[in-house]
Amino acid sequence: MAKARAQSLECDAGRVLHLLCDRPDEVARLWSAFAGLCGAHAAYAKRYLGVRLHPKTAKIEMLIERFEISGDDDLDLRSEEEKARAAVTNWMRWQGDLGHLDRWQQAAIWGALWGQTVLTRDGAGTDEGRVYVAALRKLADVVD
Repeated sequence: MAKARAQSLECDAGRVLHLLCDRPDEVARLWSAFAGLCGAHAAYAKRYLGVRLHPKTAKIEMLIERFEISGDDDLDLRSEEEKARAAVTNWMRWQGDLGHLDRWQQAAIWGALWGQTVLTRDGAGTDEGRVYVAALRKLADVVD
């Protein structure tokens, strides 16, 4: 059940990690690097460029009941300008990390991020999937 609930199984970029990596800790490390890059990309696009990377979805109005927060909730009290500056800073850090990779490794990661490459086919990793996993291993090493 824990594996079935893993966020990394939501897309081909994560599923190929489960297929080609032997250890769950390696899957977690590589997925963390990929998810960090995706998050930084989305935040930069939203805060700095004003573009959402994902389509808006239907909204279901519900009666508002009681709204509470607890002391251990993580509230982001930064201004919009501070959030935008943090998004740019984080994005530039990721750009620097990606700069340590060869051009073909960068292309493999971008292809996975944008969903332009087929990483799995018939329950197995493709050649593009193997290249992506190798590139993500190097990116994770750079990030660490």
